Amino acid sequence: MKPTRRGSIILAILASVIFSVAHAECGNFEPETIGEDALKTEFGDAVLLLKIGDADVGTGYIIDAEQGYILTDDHVVNTLSPGQKIYAISPAFPQQQLEASVVKTLKAPVDLALLKLVTPLKKKVRPIDITLRGPRNAETLYAMDYPHIGDQPSVFHEQTVKVVAFPDGSIEVSRALAMGGDSGGPLLDPSGSSMGTCRQEVGIGATAARYEPMSQGETLLDQIPLSPRMSEIDDRLRSGKISEEELKKDLVKKQDNPTNLELYVWSRQIIKNKKDYGASAQKLIDCPLVHALMHRGMDDLVVPLASSAIAKDMADASFHIASREEAFGHSELSIQYSTRALEVYRSAKDKNGVINAELLLAQNYIDNGNVLAANKNIYAVLGKGNFSSLPTKEKGEAWYAAGSLAASQGNVSLAIQRYGKASTLFIKSGDYGKAADALNGSADVKFRAGEYQAAQRNISEAASLYQKIGDNIGESRSEFALVRMQNAAGLTSKDEETLRNYLNFESGSNQTPEAVDILNQSTGVCFTVSCARR
Repeated sequence: MKPTRRGSIILAILASVIFSVAHAECGNFEPETIGEDALKTEFGDAVLLLKIGDADVGTGYIIDAEQGYILTDDHVVNTLSPGQKIYAISPAFPQQQLEASVVKTLKAPVDLALLKLVTPLKKKVRPIDITLRGPRNAETLYAMDYPHIGDQPSVFHEQTVKVVAFPDGSIEVSRALAMGGDSGGPLLDPSGSSMGTCRQEVGIGATAARYEPMSQGETLLDQIPLSPRMSEIDDRLRSGKISEEELKKDLVKKQDNPTNLELYVWSRQIIKNKKDYGASAQKLIDCPLVHALMHRGMDDLVVPLASSAIAKDMADASFHIASREEAFGHSELSIQYSTRALEVYRSAKDKNGVINAELLLAQNYIDNGNVLAANKNIYAVLGKGNFSSLPTKEKGEAWYAAGSLAASQGNVSLAIQRYGKASTLFIKSGDYGKAADALNGSADVKFRAGEYQAAQRNISEAASLYQKIGDNIGESRSEFALVRMQNAAGLTSKDEETLRNYLNFESGSNQTPEAVDILNQSTGVCFTVSCARR
């Protein structure tokens, strides 16, 4: 019973001091946050109801209004038969059906599709921008979509959601309503950039949804050509006819300025044709373009674009990418980027950067079962006087990683001690979700050691903390763990609701058969995953 992945070291660290503004002379390009009402006003018209023939099939959203590109899920449009057409309807023109064609799809394990409007938009619509950076655990984001509610026509809907986990490379959010038709809808950050696309609804009453991260869709983004205005800026950059100040103005994220998608396409072109850009152009690429990409969450473009002269930006970008990939379970890729970040932070004598990169590497090695390597990284943080300088939350992260390491080594007492310290520090810092994770880690160790009563106490405490922050998914998983422990201790549980809740959230989990078996034992009735959902 491994503790639920919630971004481990990383996503809790993203807000740490290592991401303070570097190279201030290059400008500040941090996007402005937009309130929930303003997000709907600004971007609601870009969220589309998709139809195949007369049937509502899901949601899509415009990411390039001028050229008519739309992002959605593959499964939303893969029922298209010969002779059928895809239509899109926007709140901006509710009586008009806009025909769209499929440009490219990505199938399992990724579930995304790029569409293109056959006829350009007649009314100006502000597109939903993109960001390649992953969200923080417990971050509040915004969902927009067209859910199916009974036999009623699909209507536009928007709501706030909270990030609760990162299962199987997806972003899982807790929400008040998630129903059929949500698939293909955007997950917006407070600046109006989409972090992901809704791929499925899970949980009791579909109160949770999973989103495909935007970083998984780069193959689709690569299909989009350079926009006319970016072509003009590119010509001026190559010919030396654009100044640093002029480029800075163009790189500020605001309406009528280039979007992140446009910068993505342009940057890919620069990377592909680097030899065509002279020294003066490279200077402007380093500053301000690379710095703007960093601030605007487009870290994947920084490393191949930047010169060695701006090592700090390269290190921070590498750390951001490593953090995202670790959260999504891609530990090998995360190790590559976090190792690169660690080397640069060490050369720059960036103490905070070194500590966070060491912790991230440790978590990756623990995930991979490389105990020796993880041990080296953790003790580099806990020793040498580094630990005392850490903020409370980061101290909790260090002890959490150390607890995971001890657990992987089978050192029960040390793992329990370290998870306990981590939980205390997380509660002190106000991060109740991570405190619950640490309690779950401690319970897992105690359970495997046969200390059922002590494990149950930890699990109950964790469930209470998840409930406190409104994480009904974490609460359901903890309650299932409690039932499982009671069953192992010979105290057959009668809590059918808890088991049903777990099955609704985790129908594809490797623990699903065990949940069904417990239901069978506790009720004397034959349960399957499908009937447990009814």
